[in-house]
Amino acid sequence: MPIVYHKTLDLPKIPEHLYEKVEDILAKPNQKSSGAGWNYILKEISLELRNWLTENMPFELRAMKYCIIRSGIPHHKDFRTLAINYVIKAGGPAVKTSFFLDDYKTLVDSTICREGTWNYLSTGRVHWVHDFDEDPTDPMKGLRIILSVAPENISKFFEDYIPEQTDVPASYGGYTKSPLPIIGATGEIRTPDS
Repeated sequence: MPIVYHKTLDLPKIPEHLYEKVEDILAKPNQKSSGAGWNYILKEISLELRNWLTENMPFELRAMKYCIIRSGIPHHKDFRTLAINYVIKAGGPAVKTSFFLDDYKTLVDSTICREGTWNYLSTGRVHWVHDFDEDPTDPMKGLRIILSVAPENISKFFEDYIPEQTDVPASYGGYTKSPLPIIGATGEIRTPDS
């Protein structure tokens, strides 16, 4: 069976009255991040949204955060095996998440995650978010805001929502703990040590 890199999920749509203003989300203190820098920032969600998710999602959640994403994040693997993301602000109509083999060059799949949809992404695999609709005179244009959640029981999540996936991760923590390669300006691949 093939690897499922992404899938749009049939999960409850978040009511718009629970959407926080973009300015209010950005004004919240930054949470600990993966070290990606200014172009990937985590923020806390509101208590009202947290309560709604707890009451309305069909599975128990272990994490709920806003992710603020801007262009410039290179091809990478997350330290988490999966993401379940609700797109609040897409960053542009053509923003794609593309997936690659471990050589970081061979494209195997890509998707456009639309605003107002829940999406499963295999973030423990090499991926890249790109084609942001940017404007240097407008820092809000090209800004991507997602609500990212994680199921408490990963095996049950895959059983219920991604049954076609045969390579099910044993934990939320990632497929690998190897150093993440860096793609240089000319396309060369190197480890952080080289």
